[in-house]
Amino acid sequence: MNNKPLERPYDKSRRQVQADLTRVLVLQAARDLLAGPAGTSGFTLDAVASHAGVSRATVFNLFGGRPGLLTALFDEMSGRAGLMDVDALLAQEDSWTALCEYVQRFGDFYEAERGPLKKLRAYAAFDADFSRLVRSRDDKRSAGLL
Repeated sequence: MNNKPLERPYDKSRRQVQADLTRVLVLQAARDLLAGPAGTSGFTLDAVASHAGVSRATVFNLFGGRPGLLTALFDEMSGRAGLMDVDALLAQEDSWTALCEYVQRFGDFYEAERGPLKKLRAYAAFDADFSRLVRSRDDKRSAGLL
């Protein structure tokens, strides 16, 4: 008689879906808190975790701390605005069309994200690591126009 347990392949797809959902909830909580009246002063990992309904450890494990969370929030906002593919946009044959689309996308982005961007830049004034990230993004944006 074979007493060997049945081996089932581990299906991590459900776990990944839950991890992705948690990430979205945490990023939305971060966005909500930044947009709220307390702004960056009320923006702590504990506050974000509480607002998202997860533990502080979960937030830390997902993002590695506040600068990582803010970086991910910046990336999420940029991705939603279609700014992650700016290099492809600028590589178009017609340089005038490329420039117009570039300016339009960034204009739309700044209009849609005005509040959170102001607060993210305010946070950068107090955090050297995050300030370097903001500067590098600004440099990349400027370099695209050269």
